[in-house]
Formats: sequence, structure tokens, C-alpha cells
Amino acid sequence: LLSEIKSRVNQSYNDAKLYNDCELLKKFYESKGYCDASIKCVSSTFDGNQFCNIQFLIKEGLPYHLQAINFQGIHACTEQELRDLMKTKPWDWLSWLTKTGIYRKDQIQRDLDSIVEYYQNKGYLDVDVQWQNVLLEKGTRKLRITIPIYEGELYTIRNITLSSDDQLSPSLLIQKLNLKTGDPCSPEAIETACENLRDFYGRYGYIDANIQVKRLWADQHKFDLQFTVQRGIQSRVNSIYITGNINTQSRVILRETNFAPGDILDLTRIKKAQQRLSNTGFFKSVSVTPEDTNLSDKKNLKINVEEEKTGSIFFS
Repeated sequence: LLSEIKSRVNQSYNDAKLYNDCELLKKFYESKGYCDASIKCVSSTFDGNQFCNIQFLIKEGLPYHLQAINFQGIHACTEQELRDLMKTKPWDWLSWLTKTGIYRKDQIQRDLDSIVEYYQNKGYLDVDVQWQNVLLEKGTRKLRITIPIYEGELYTIRNITLSSDDQLSPSLLIQKLNLKTGDPCSPEAIETACENLRDFYGRYGYIDANIQVKRLWADQHKFDLQFTVQRGIQSRVNSIYITGNINTQSRVILRETNFAPGDILDLTRIKKAQQRLSNTGFFKSVSVTPEDTNLSDKKNLKINVEEEKTGSIFFS
């Protein structure tokens, strides 16, 4: 337990640190299945109030195994769908190895956020899952969780319009969105549609294209989507900078990127170049990013890599 807390002997007294220590001990007990553990901190001074002793009062309670996770009020999703979203899992015969089947309050709260996000991306924008409504049923060292869910109504797309500052047909650009009327009004799908447009313009060097979307209430749980595109200026490669390469020669990296000064700064090629460099197995991380210059139509291409270890020794 002492190794779990941050306070140490001969340190200055700090109420906030002691409070955090109680929380750390609480989480430690929860990780062992003691979800009823309560921890308090008591201090007593001596030697003219210059020193104090700290005592943690702990009531461990009983350890519980998570037996089942149930849901109430669901119609648009199955229970198995929602269980697959959660990192909290019921206890099974492999739990001693996988460390599952343990009740952790902070993890369940993150699981509830995942459920809300999943519903919203299916078009149920009014979904409500509150932690205070979660029911805990405690048996003999077994715990059952019941999660009530208010799904709300399904919101769909009634109409899609698009305006841009170029000569391309709006109907052609709308096809690039991969959205159609009647689809669920999903925040994830709308963001993906914007990304599809950025990729489309970025393929021709318009990497600063500004894509905006407005979601307008129509009626009967339907929305109209208005996309606005500002194409910006076509960009070309000014210079290429490589950083982080200690053992790998720059020419090897340039060969994989296949860019040269004067080329159109194709966003699709940038993503492919980054993927090719990652696939070489030489690097832990790779980033290929354009950077502004003093010229409005020229950008520098910065390639930053972090190399893997070049050799290892194993003893057996």
C-alpha cells in the first residue's frame, strides 16, 4: 500500500496530496475487486506542531466478481453490441490472466461515454446514459450491473446542399461526401464526409481547402446539411526537410516519399508516403507535414522520423 501513495516521510504536509493518496488507494482496492473499500486519512501533530503522523483508516469490505452486465430501454442496439463496446467485462475462467471481471468505477464511466458516442453516430442524438442511474446488485461476492439507456428518436438527413468557390458541379462534390438523404444524422459520418472533400481537393494541391458544414433543423427529427467549400490556393513543394534520421540515409527516405521541389503538394501522396515510410520497419514513428513559407503558393515538406533500434542481443 505504501508503494501506491505519493506521500513520503520527511516531506512537507500537503492536504491535496493526502486526498490524492486516498483516491489512489481506492483505485488500487477497486483493481483487486474491493469496490466497497472506504479510505480515510487522519493526521496528528507532535513536537510543537512541527511534525505530524499520518494514518490511513481502511475498511476493505468484500471482493466482488462482476457476474453480468445488463441494459434497460434498448431497441436500436443489441446487448451484445453494447457489451462489445465496453472494456469492462464479466468474470470468466480466464479472468485471472486477462484481469477482467473487476468493477472499476472510472472504467465504467469511460464505457458509458463510449456507448453515448456509439448511439450518436447511429443518429440517436438525444441518447442519455447517466452514471447515477446505473444499478449495482450485490450478491454473495458477485456483482451485477444494470445500465438504463434512454435512446431518444432517430435523426436523419432530409436534404444535402453544397456551395463552393470553384467551377466544379455541386452534384459531383456531393457524390464525394458518401452521404445521402435518409441516412442517420451521424456526427462521425459528417466529419468523414468533410474529410473526403479535403482529400478530393488535396489531391490537386489545395491542401488548405476550408470545409464547413451547418446542420439545420428541418422537421420530424430531420436535418438539412449545408456544406460550404473555400478552395484556397494550389500549393507546390518548395523544399524538403528531413529530421530525426541518424542511421538511415536521407536519400532512402526521399526515395520512399517520391516528392521533389516544384511538385504539386498532393495530400493523397503525402498520406501514402507516410504509410510507405512506416511500412519499411525502420522507424517507430513517421510524420510528413506541409509547412507555410513566405510564398503563398509554396510550402515546405517536413519529414520527421524516429528510428527503431538497429540491433538487439538476446540471452536464453
